[in-house]
Amino acid sequence: MPCRSKLEVDGPGKESMKPESVFFRFYSYSHGTGYKYKEDPKLTIYLNGIWFLNWFMPVKFRRDRSSRGGVTEEYFSPRVSYEQFTKLLSGGTISMKFGSTEFVIEGDNLGALRDLAEVVSGRP
Repeated sequence: MPCRSKLEVDGPGKESMKPESVFFRFYSYSHGTGYKYKEDPKLTIYLNGIWFLNWFMPVKFRRDRSSRGGVTEEYFSPRVSYEQFTKLLSGGTISMKFGSTEFVIEGDNLGALRDLAEVVSGRP
C-alpha cells in the first residue's frame, strides 16, 4: 500500500486566521513484519524539481502488529512556517520523497491544499 499523507493546521480560536505553522503527517501500512521507513525516514520536498525543504522524521507512533497482520507507521514533520507553506503552494510542481517513495502532489489534492490556504488566509 502506498504512503498516505495528511496536513494539519492548528489555530488558537474559532475565527479563521493565518496560522504560524503547519506540519505534514505520513502513515504507511505494510504487510508482514518489516517497517518500510524505519531505516530511512527522510522527507524531501521539491518545488519545480528544485530542493525546497528536507528533514529526518522520527516516528511518533508505531503499532507493531495491526489486526490485518501488518505494521503501521506514523511520522510527523517538523513545523513548516506558514510563509514557507504558501510559497510551496504558489505555483509549479510539488513533489516529495519519503524514504524511497516518490510522489507528486497534483490534481484534487493540490487543489484542496490551495483552497485550504485561501480560506485560512482570509482571501476571497
